[in-house]
Amino acid sequence: MKWHLIFTFFLLSFFSAVFPLEVAAQKFSASVSPSSYEIVSRSGQTINLPYSFTNAGDPTVVTLKVYSTFSKDSQGTLELLPLAQSTQASRISFSLNDEATALDTPFLLQSGKTIVSQLKMTLPEDLPEGDYLISLVLESEKQPGFENGSRIYLTGSLASTILLTVTNSGALERNVKTTVFRVKSPYSFSFFGRTITFVDSLNPIPIVLTAVNTGKNAAHIKGSISLKPFFLKTPDESAILKVLDAYDAQKKEQTDLSLIEKQILYASTQKTVQAGDRFCTSNEDHSVCEGDQSTIFSGKLLGIYRLSLTIFTDMIPETILKNDQHLIIFPFSLSMELGGVLLVLIAFMVFKRKKLKA
Repeated sequence: MKWHLIFTFFLLSFFSAVFPLEVAAQKFSASVSPSSYEIVSRSGQTINLPYSFTNAGDPTVVTLKVYSTFSKDSQGTLELLPLAQSTQASRISFSLNDEATALDTPFLLQSGKTIVSQLKMTLPEDLPEGDYLISLVLESEKQPGFENGSRIYLTGSLASTILLTVTNSGALERNVKTTVFRVKSPYSFSFFGRTITFVDSLNPIPIVLTAVNTGKNAAHIKGSISLKPFFLKTPDESAILKVLDAYDAQKKEQTDLSLIEKQILYASTQKTVQAGDRFCTSNEDHSVCEGDQSTIFSGKLLGIYRLSLTIFTDMIPETILKNDQHLIIFPFSLSMELGGVLLVLIAFMVFKRKKLKA
């Protein structure tokens, strides 16, 4: 009997090794379209927003939920809270105009299938004026992907953000300012109202740009950051707008400007503004690319350069924010190393000369 059990175990092990069982993990690959809405409305209105939900993976049980949303940090990360925890947004009524699906109710999303529906928002008559940031999230039972205690972080393509601006007068309050525009360098000072920074030409040049919107409504910004020799003329506003309108980031078109493509700055928030960065695109493993900056210019320059910022806003009246700084770019580290070597040689020669005289 003992040998029979051993033989059976050996036979099962042999067939398991030769003919292994294939276990296929469930793949969830869904998307929500469109990815965002921006709406201006009066209180007391009903708004219908069309949506489509597509599953390119395996059949999955999913749930559609609405969350209140706010900006979490200066990087523009969005954080979600359950709607019931929002004092104002919870007063808005949400529903789906689709008999097959409903909010907060699980349903099966078949493989390769697209569901078209409408999110209905009913605004109460006494809803206060201001901005309401909301997210419609498609969650999977297998991979919720968002849960983190009572808060949820918005990532991926499984959500659509809705910026709802409620105004009964039609007036919008936007107040955008730049709070930081500088080179990451400890050697910076002001001289007759001008900022002058010393930069080592052997290192990349990281630029930090921070903007704040102290208004009650979200604003949009776009523009450019340029670094040119002091004697060259910087691009004017019309030239920058022309480049922005013609630029296609998907085609990775080359431009001598670091472009600030159109981005949103929510009400009462501060944000590190992101600009085009060709340096990290081709040098992504460089340590400087791990920092918190807006863009990085390649080093290997020499002389006096002008760092210029131009930002267009949709404030009323239209406001253009500008800032110019001067950089003195020189291989300081190499000069110090050569100076150190020179001092060592001089000291050695003096010591040797004294020794010969002795």
